[in-house]
Amino acid sequence: ETGSRWYQRRVRGLPQISSWTLLIDLEGLNLRHLWAPARMAMRRFTEVMEQNYPETLGEVLIVQAPPLFPLAWTLVKSFINENTRRKCLVYAGNDYLEEDGIHSYIHREDIPDFLGGPCPCEIECNGLVPRENIRDQLKI
Repeated sequence: ETGSRWYQRRVRGLPQISSWTLLIDLEGLNLRHLWAPARMAMRRFTEVMEQNYPETLGEVLIVQAPPLFPLAWTLVKSFINENTRRKCLVYAGNDYLEEDGIHSYIHREDIPDFLGGPCPCEIECNGLVPRENIRDQLKI
């Protein structure tokens, strides 16, 4: 299916996606998020990303990392390959808003409103993604 999408984008003259940025907002992270099912879900997500998109991941921007983050990172980093770990940039507090913050990696107009940007977020923060916003339902 990936080849089909690539072909369709090429036929239509659309730009090809050669790199993408993952933005992770850790506001509100606490100890209850570090239980086994959450770690297993993170592990599975990481495996899928590394197996299917190994060379297209540009950066992983982790913002609003709380003081608990070093403990969480110790638990998570063991199942993230070294190449992906090198792409992770961590911003504590509000330092992601500084001039050398996420603006260096994401166009200002694409920064979500809940992080101080102009791009409206149509999905309620910490809520479920509405069915009408899901194009394809993938079994992972």
